[in-house]
Amino acid sequence: MTSSWSALVVRENVEATPEPTPPSPLELICGVVTVRLDAGTSAVPIAKIARALNASS
Repeated sequence: MTSSWSALVVRENVEATPEPTPPSPLELICGVVTVRLDAGTSAVPIAKIARALNASS
């Protein structure tokens, strides 16, 4: 009979860091139109979309 042993390392007080939650999407709402954008969208495209939505009003 063959016996196999392995080392066991025990460490106390280990704090697990939780996975960060992704940022919520950005919503532009103009009347009945809602545009959802990634939270990482830069200001220039957001401004262009907002301007285009307001131009049709």
